[in-house]
Amino acid sequence: MSILITGASGQVGKALKSILEDESFIALTRDDLDLTNIDLISKVLSEYKPSIIIHLAAYTNVDKAEDESDLAYLINHHATKEIASFCNDFKIPLIYLSSDYVFDGLKNIPYLEVDRVNPLGVYGKSKASSEEEIKNILSNHIILRTGWVYSEIGSNFFNTIYSRLFFEEKLTIVSDQIGAPTSAHYIASILLLIVKKIEANDFSWGTYHLSNKGRFSWFDFAKMILKVVTSRGISVKIQEKNIVPINTKDYLSKAKRPLNSLLNCSKIEHELGVTMETVETALEKVMEKISER
Repeated sequence: MSILITGASGQVGKALKSILEDESFIALTRDDLDLTNIDLISKVLSEYKPSIIIHLAAYTNVDKAEDESDLAYLINHHATKEIASFCNDFKIPLIYLSSDYVFDGLKNIPYLEVDRVNPLGVYGKSKASSEEEIKNILSNHIILRTGWVYSEIGSNFFNTIYSRLFFEEKLTIVSDQIGAPTSAHYIASILLLIVKKIEANDFSWGTYHLSNKGRFSWFDFAKMILKVVTSRGISVKIQEKNIVPINTKDYLSKAKRPLNSLLNCSKIEHELGVTMETVETALEKVMEKISER
């Protein structure tokens, strides 16, 4: 099976490439596949003749999307629609990485796949509309919703906090947004399991939720990062007492964010016969990768 990955230079793309050594795969970066040039997407994909596409590339700057809605929709909605149409034309399965931001966060318990989407901002709306396009165009699809993604590379909450531990004496972190920080490496491992199931014709098409197991605020996760770092004997400048909680209303941002981003992952656990890895375990593995640098 020839696997084509879009967004190969992103967090999940790089993590997936690192574990696909025994598989035949094509890893496309932004330079290889320009999602803003809709007319060329099918032409580029046709050159590689993939047997499955894992579409990871996306416009992900949540705040900037409020000012760049046309660009966010071009990349997340229109380009995804074109990729789904290509997959339909050539009978190719599509795995699409979506977001917890398709929900409004007003529910008090973890979201199920069947819950109504109601995104708060442009980013979430562009992802929700892309999901609908895929469902309307292509039968053989898998939509994976995840959130709070991080790894040791790229721009993400973990890397921001990790770097600030060494030179700041105080951090104010939002404490009323709840979710499950999810390692890009764990997402990649699940994607590989799904691909192998597809190869064996043993996976059910549809929408699934995927996150590490746990319930955290950004404030909780920041404290956990500090704890894991110091437990390894690494000296930092900040003390735990100086990581201070604040509410979302006190944090200036352009986009509204869901207060509850928890995802119920029982469907994919049942489908794959696995239990979601805990946030704590996943974070330790990311720290191991930093120590191996």
